[in-house]
Amino acid sequence: MHISAIMIFLHYECDTTWQCSVHHPCANKRRAGLGFAEELLERGFNVILHGRNEDKLTQLRSKFKDSYPTSEIRTIAADAASFTQADVERIVAAVADIPLTILINNVGGTASLSRNFKTYTQTTSWEVDSLLDINVRCTLQITTALLPKLAQSEGRSLIMNTGSKAAVGMPYISLYSATKALLSAWTLATAAELKAENVPVDMMCILVGETQSGQNRLQESFFVPSSRTMARSALNRIGCGYTVVSAYWPHALQGFGTDTLPRSWLDYFVVKALQPLAKSDKEVW
Repeated sequence: MHISAIMIFLHYECDTTWQCSVHHPCANKRRAGLGFAEELLERGFNVILHGRNEDKLTQLRSKFKDSYPTSEIRTIAADAASFTQADVERIVAAVADIPLTILINNVGGTASLSRNFKTYTQTTSWEVDSLLDINVRCTLQITTALLPKLAQSEGRSLIMNTGSKAAVGMPYISLYSATKALLSAWTLATAAELKAENVPVDMMCILVGETQSGQNRLQESFFVPSSRTMARSALNRIGCGYTVVSAYWPHALQGFGTDTLPRSWLDYFVVKALQPLAKSDKEVW
């Protein structure tokens, strides 16, 4: 059994993590982000919450302060779907006066699509740009801006990206799959570079599967954990030795088939599962 190495990143008496979580109404990332924040606060870290709705962030900060009165909690509002250089500069300024050791990139989703499951030929050019902004551009821009700060830490620092098994390439979510494949490849390449150049920053990509949340109202089960359980499992993977790894081990069991099936078989089963959803008028997310 692996014991999480997360506490090696708690270097200071008043340490801080950065929590990057977009709050899109149709994205499961919102509740997953709250799970990460709660787990980090529980372990003694201070947090900065990032989301698109300033009022909701204020409410969350108040809620967390009631539960963790000795913790420092900051917020910053910026929408990943319309992320600008000014947003990047505000984020850099927000962490300028604090020790930063963990960056969690938990931004993503399909909220900008007219429907969650559709063929690529049905996707508009605006949806392409928006989905790339939400799932790729925001994460890369924030990481680029904050990496120098993380590298200046007195000890080691960590960048955790949340990915998906959809990175294998799944029909009817082809563009979303592409963004997750990019995220996994970028994490693998950058992690190797950081190690080769002796930069004291670790980087990993956590693969997340179906998670019960306020927006994804599946019944919690062995294969469908709560957002808090998912976040706890993700943080427990820190130091496991893998750069890209499933957060929740039952999801790794499910993913075994996607990793071992012949591609023609995988396409057959995914099409069988998702084609009816793409043709249905009823959204399930």
